[in-house]
Amino acid sequence: MRVSSQALGLPAHICYLIEKAAPLHDIGKIGIPDHIFLKQGKLTDMEWERMRNHAQMGADLLASHESLMVQLAASIALSHHEHWDGNGYPNQLRAASIPIEGRITAISDVLMRSRHKGHIKKRGRCRKQSNISRVKRERILILN
Repeated sequence: MRVSSQALGLPAHICYLIEKAAPLHDIGKIGIPDHIFLKQGKLTDMEWERMRNHAQMGADLLASHESLMVQLAASIALSHHEHWDGNGYPNQLRAASIPIEGRITAISDVLMRSRHKGHIKKRGRCRKQSNISRVKRERILILN
């Protein structure tokens, strides 16, 4: 993440903060019941909606802290599932309205998951290819 942040010309201290804050992007998943989080098959619409709530739960968990790094982590938690075309969640942000720290984390997360096959659950068997395609399609736009 630091390399991406630096490539965008962000100040060194912001690059450092993004690098340290980004690992908290999925902290809201602690609020997802195990029977949903660990489910091997396809999620029902209701289960998927609960799973999607992890972004808001993570942001809520972190938002009241005074630390700039934790505030950045809250922003990342909230925005790392937004998509350039506005079809992401939780707020359907689009394009440059997605915070840069969320865009950087989203791309880094997709690339990291694509490299670690064991991290992708069976229900997401085709997810690796779809994530790679998404990165190729959005890599220029997402970092503009």
